[in-house]
Amino acid sequence: MRTFSLFLLIWFSSWIDISAQNYHYEFWPEADIWYKITPGFRVSSIAAITKYLESNTRDLNVMLQADQSFGKAKRFFFTRLVDQNQPEVLKSWLVRGGYGAGWSLYDKYESYSEDMIFTELHRRIVLKHLILFSQRIRFDNRWLGQDHEYSYRFRFRAMFEREIKLEKTSIVPYISIEPFYDSRFKSFNRVRSTGGATISLNHRFDLEGTIVHQYDSNASSPNVLAFNAILHIYFETPKVRKSEGE
Repeated sequence: MRTFSLFLLIWFSSWIDISAQNYHYEFWPEADIWYKITPGFRVSSIAAITKYLESNTRDLNVMLQADQSFGKAKRFFFTRLVDQNQPEVLKSWLVRGGYGAGWSLYDKYESYSEDMIFTELHRRIVLKHLILFSQRIRFDNRWLGQDHEYSYRFRFRAMFEREIKLEKTSIVPYISIEPFYDSRFKSFNRVRSTGGATISLNHRFDLEGTIVHQYDSNASSPNVLAFNAILHIYFETPKVRKSEGE
């Protein structure tokens, strides 16, 4: 629990700058579709909108990705994770890769456009009191603007989550913190901290709500406070459905 307490301290300290004058509010609605092909392999698509509340403008981001989980955890752990619709035996590693694109909707891509190819590596560790500690390393190759200027981003996310089982559903609350290194500025210029939860409606649908604070030293408004609302939709092959006993 010392690790958990230290993480909480770091996470809450990242909110200190929220009282500064240079911050603004955003709303991030999102819909994700997950398709499990084998017990360990999935493909998924994401569509997300960034709504800037002060200016009433919007950006759209879409993403296609695939992930493979593998490896046995040192401790047997049967749980539902944040991005899963059913509990399963925890696998200690996950690799993911994909393509993403984004653009501004209000000025025909002039303010923002992006193409991105990314890779991720996840490591999961079971702590005391059935708390799951996940570490994610992510590398983004980015082509920005109409001139497709190349840059890259390195991201490290640390997250704690724990499933809480109720009579007819389960809730997975979580907290995380993620620093960003951006090659354009040659520095760690961004820190994103989040707190939220997913609730399982049934085997097909989950809802997720998250409060996000993001500090970016190179942005015109360094502090962003956002609410992220996500609808997760899950599908699987008949083989996976049979193996899960549905």
